[in-house]
This record gives sequence, structure tokens and C-alpha cells, in this order.
Amino acid sequence: MSVLVKGMEMPKDCVSCRWHERWGCGLTGIGTNTAEGCPLVSIPTPHGRLIDADAVLSQYNGFIQTAQCDYAEGLRDAAEDIKTAPTIIEAEGEAEK
Repeated sequence: MSVLVKGMEMPKDCVSCRWHERWGCGLTGIGTNTAEGCPLVSIPTPHGRLIDADAVLSQYNGFIQTAQCDYAEGLRDAAEDIKTAPTIIEAEGEAEK
């Protein structure tokens, strides 16, 4: 499981990261927080709402290759499934508009 801390800025380097010693990542502060072993992941802003795409695709379970419907109808159905998929992380920044 992961945790999103809304409004938290990505540390500039390992030394300024308040968790690097607690997590025992062993990084020395040389370089950036994208060093191997860093558990932090930056989410670009702005971004739209983030969904579980795997959950949406699992609904189709092989039906994509065997579907007997009009191409446009299939696209409309897929678009509707994406629109109604549960939101995992809300939109942030300009993408909220």
C-alpha cells in the first residue's frame, strides 16, 4: 500500500529528506532523490484524475478480440468505462478545471 501526502514537495536531495534515515535507504545525500533505493515518487502537476487502468481493462477480459460490434460503439463503451472508473487520486493543478 502507498500513501499520498497532498501538498508535500519532493525533497531536493537526500540530505533534505526528513525520512531518508528512518527508511534506511542508506543514501548519502550526494545526488538527487531519484537515486536508486529512494521510495519517494514524484507525481507531475498538473495532472488529471488518476484511475486504476488495470481494473478498467480487466472488464474486457478477452472481449476486445472477439467483439461483434461496430468499432465506434466499442470506442464509446470504452470511453464511458474510463469516465465512470473510480478515482484513485483526484486531479490537481490546472487539470482540475
